[in-house]
Amino acid sequence: MEGWSIGLKIPVKKGRRLIITHIGSSEGFVRDGLIVFESMKNGDYQQEMDATVFEEWFKIILVKLLQGSVIVMDNVSYHSGRVEKLPTSCWKKADITEWLQMKAIPFESTMLKAELLNLAIRHKSKFVRYVTDEMAKTKGMSVLRLPPYHCELNPIELV
Repeated sequence: MEGWSIGLKIPVKKGRRLIITHIGSSEGFVRDGLIVFESMKNGDYQQEMDATVFEEWFKIILVKLLQGSVIVMDNVSYHSGRVEKLPTSCWKKADITEWLQMKAIPFESTMLKAELLNLAIRHKSKFVRYVTDEMAKTKGMSVLRLPPYHCELNPIELV
C-alpha cells in the first residue's frame, strides 16, 4: 500500500494501493458492508472511486440499515452526485431559459444571458438534490452532510 510505514516515517513507494469503503456506527461495522479493490492507477484514486461505484455500494448498504437511520457523510465529490444539473456560466442562454421555465421562475424575454444566469443562481439552491440523499429517503433514512473543511468531524480521520 502506498503511504508511510508505521513508526519509521519512511515513504513507501512500492506495492498496491487499496480502495476501502465501509460503514459503521457506535455498534460496530455493518455486516457485509466492506468493499475493497485494488487501484489500477498510480494517480488520483478518485478516478476509480466515483459516484457510480459509490452509489452501487450505497444501494446495497441501505437494505442493511434500520429504517430511520441517519447516515453521516462528508462532501467528497462521489458522495455528492446531483439528481439534476443546475445552470452554470457554461450553459447556453436557451438552456438557462428552459431551466427557468421548467422551474416556473418568472423572467423577461429581453434579459441577457448574464441576467438569466444571475436569476437562476439566486434560485438554484432550492433545487440542489443529491442522488444518495434521494436513495436514503426511499428507505426511510436521511443523510447528514458534514460541513466542508471540517475533517475533524469525520471519524475516518481518526483511523
